[in-house]
Amino acid sequence: MRYRLRGWMKDGLVLVYRTPASSVARLVPDALDLATQNGDAFWNVAICQVEALRPWGLPPWGGFDCTMVIYGLNVSIRTFTGKNIEGFYPVRSDADPRYLWFLGTDALGFDVHRAAIEFHRKDHRLILAVDSLEDDRGHAYLSAYLERPACGMLESAQMFRYPGALLSPDRWLSRIHSTEMIHDSLFPWKAVHVREARWNLFRTLDQETAVLETACLIEPGEFTWRVGESIETVVEPAAVL
Repeated sequence: MRYRLRGWMKDGLVLVYRTPASSVARLVPDALDLATQNGDAFWNVAICQVEALRPWGLPPWGGFDCTMVIYGLNVSIRTFTGKNIEGFYPVRSDADPRYLWFLGTDALGFDVHRAAIEFHRKDHRLILAVDSLEDDRGHAYLSAYLERPACGMLESAQMFRYPGALLSPDRWLSRIHSTEMIHDSLFPWKAVHVREARWNLFRTLDQETAVLETACLIEPGEFTWRVGESIETVVEPAAVL
């Protein structure tokens, strides 16, 4: 079922990490092509704190507030029409509160894990603390300075994929779920300096040596979340064992 959600992004942050493609290729389903550059793949760790998230058409008071952390790998797919679509594959997502369950895996195409998440500003810093309520893979901590960017943009700017499409295949790898967040502003980001970042997911996936390429703050603003889109791929269901 296709539908649209509307909300206000209070705070958003994206960190892009470079890692050897061979170390993460196993995490990406066959229906998706891992995006690489000089033998490396790229993680997008997207953090967003949204307010008044609600179905399109409802007033703001009819929505709810939530915070999400999504770990995605940059990927692309080729459709039957020959169109190439870029986005990222959500390896894991955590949310607080757990109201996002109402969307369902069938709509999103991926699971949302329960977590207690603190994401706030303090003394010109953004602080993130994630306490997973299901397993220790979701535990995380981040401290980022807002006033002094210390790293440049990526060698290849197209590796920055947020807000953007989350691409996740169905069980037969014949169709791709697409969930897309569209910020009302065209270029609402600016670089920030990461003082400390600890991701338990990276530790469990042997990604502790992944190199931070850049970290960008997403400016506050209205956004639309398109859920339930489906894309037909060139992978034949009969070819999947």
